[in-house]
Amino acid sequence: MIGYGKTFAGWYECHTYRGTLAGARIHLYLQFMNIHSTSKDSIIVKGIYKYDKINEPINLRGVLLNQRVLKLTEFHDDNPFAELLMEWGKDNVDGIWNSSNKSYKIQLEKVGYLSDIDEKRVNEPTDIMMESAFKNEYLIGTYLKTTLDQRAKMTQLKVIDKKTNQLKHLIKFDNKDKPIGNVMTDIFSNVTIWKTPKALLINVDDGHMGGSFFMTYNESLHEFVIDE
Repeated sequence: MIGYGKTFAGWYECHTYRGTLAGARIHLYLQFMNIHSTSKDSIIVKGIYKYDKINEPINLRGVLLNQRVLKLTEFHDDNPFAELLMEWGKDNVDGIWNSSNKSYKIQLEKVGYLSDIDEKRVNEPTDIMMESAFKNEYLIGTYLKTTLDQRAKMTQLKVIDKKTNQLKHLIKFDNKDKPIGNVMTDIFSNVTIWKTPKALLINVDDGHMGGSFFMTYNESLHEFVIDE
């Protein structure tokens, strides 16, 4: 796999930020899609952000221009809703959110980084929000990359209450024999929900095209269990 003339193991280069938008606390998760970009001067970016009091994932798409300017569009139900224009730095992102006649300041600091484009890189645990969410819970995957890993992998999935921000379920993947959560090029779609019955569809690195498995919520046990 080739990107900008350099061989790399995977496609995840993700940045996590926290800060404020219009004075409200938010978390922002960005993935630089180097594998789909034609030039390092115009890198495709996908992302998610959430207001910390609401905790509903909001989709972003755009570009990083000249390693300096982030131009992102916010989408609601695949419809463009707002534009974010920000100056991207190593540790901070600052800019403006614009929609119709409204304009608000964005101020963010980096709190996490994940990369598997370098096989030799070790990455400490990093939390990344999934774009799929239940009515009352949102999903956070914890990713890392050890010296033994060629690719980043998800070691646990947190199911968190939207209203209270309290952890409701912690699903650990430590004992899985195949890496979890690194199949989809878009990292935010490696776990999706199933509403009826309430379940999680989790991607697993099981061959060239990857695979997946269901975990269905067991009402009597009050936990998600792997479908047999």
